[in-house]
Amino acid sequence: MLAPGWQEEIDEAQTAKRITLRGERFYRTAHGTEKQLDYCGQRNLPCRDCTCDIGQLHVPSCCCEQCPKCHAQLLSCLCRDDPIDPWDGIEGAG
Repeated sequence: MLAPGWQEEIDEAQTAKRITLRGERFYRTAHGTEKQLDYCGQRNLPCRDCTCDIGQLHVPSCCCEQCPKCHAQLLSCLCRDDPIDPWDGIEGAG
């Protein structure tokens, strides 16, 4: 069972398809398509952190979202302009 309002957070994250990292635009990485980050759980299950389903985009600030530029963990990635703001660079929502 999800916390009240959490499904709306997941739904809103689906409208934010792109992210700008250091001036370059990228499509965000959907859950289950990550090139690394195997510690985030099995690829055939919902995300262990934000609970998005396979093929969905992670909720901003999810520790399992992968940087589409360097393939490291986006939350702590040096490709972001503002590592404090989880919506930094994400286009279309927030």
